[in-house]
Amino acid sequence: MPEEDDVSRRLFLGSAVAASALLAGCSGGGGTETASPTGTPSDTETETPTETATATEEPTPEPATVENFPYPDGATRDGIDPTELFSAHRTAIIDGGSATVGIEMTADRGDFTTSTELENSYGAAGVLRVESSDGLTERLWSPADEDVGYVEMDTGFEQRYRIDNRAPGPQELLYLSQTDRLLAGGQWSEAIEVVEHPSGEGVVYETTGIESEQQLLRAFPGEAVSSFTASVTVTESGYLHDLTFEITVDRGDQTLQQQATITTESVGTTNLSAPSWTSSARENGVQFDVGVTDGSDAVELDLVNGSIPSGSRVNLSSTQFGSATLGQSLSTDDTLYASFSSDNEVVLGVNEPPSGATELGEFVFVDVQDGQFTLLEQEIRP
Repeated sequence: MPEEDDVSRRLFLGSAVAASALLAGCSGGGGTETASPTGTPSDTETETPTETATATEEPTPEPATVENFPYPDGATRDGIDPTELFSAHRTAIIDGGSATVGIEMTADRGDFTTSTELENSYGAAGVLRVESSDGLTERLWSPADEDVGYVEMDTGFEQRYRIDNRAPGPQELLYLSQTDRLLAGGQWSEAIEVVEHPSGEGVVYETTGIESEQQLLRAFPGEAVSSFTASVTVTESGYLHDLTFEITVDRGDQTLQQQATITTESVGTTNLSAPSWTSSARENGVQFDVGVTDGSDAVELDLVNGSIPSGSRVNLSSTQFGSATLGQSLSTDDTLYASFSSDNEVVLGVNEPPSGATELGEFVFVDVQDGQFTLLEQEIRP
């Protein structure tokens, strides 16, 4: 995990002003004193005018423009270097020790559209992911000293819990890989304008075309990229305050259109602590140990914490895809088996493998659903 923020040091300088007094001396003469007929004093004091200090006004800072903006590494008035700018972005976030990344995303696959909002944060205490979609909010908390992720699933009326054996790291939470590929995939304009954001000012660039279709397809798999537009706001510190993009990818006879805005904020000032529901997730969260049988003919799910209600759905994908309904409830220490029959139907077994199971392929994906709640979601390599 990233280290704590470095402690900033400041040096205050003091100055002293010395003052001196001007003393006037008197001189005396000998002989007989003669009275002055006019009575005028022999010594006359002369007052010295006191100078009044005039406060010097500080000059008004010149507004930031694309000509005088303090560009970070990888950005100039003439454009950006994607590789160098991504390095500056990543370094600024990691060196800051903490950050929060917000993602608003819409995906249109032709037959259906999904909208998702995420707020991902990392800091010295751990990582927190909050995802909202289709009336369900899922919150994942992973302490810095543990490898698992504690998850609360909340509809607003009901809460369920699970424990993920693998928690996402900062690289995934902060959307770093996708940001790298999106920067490398575009051709970028010169600096367009300077705008304000909550942490200061940033300079804006926009895409003028596609530089690397391969990089974009690494971010969004498919056969070809039909269109891609994006804009970024680069801060003085080097991180991208926001990255907005729209991409269309062809996948066989389907087309994926995706729009998103990724906002990076609170770099170095994000403070995290364990949510109040963490103890409930530890106690009641559904957790499986996942593997395959010795003959690789069934997925083996050992329930080590929590319970699974009857009627839950088990979805299995390997050389084919299918699902089946669990006919009984499961409690801690029960084992659930899932496989395909010779008729390509999903078959289940509790505490023993199902009869008629066939060998699984090289890649297996399994998930267990209780209504809206995802109790398990995992890839397996037999």
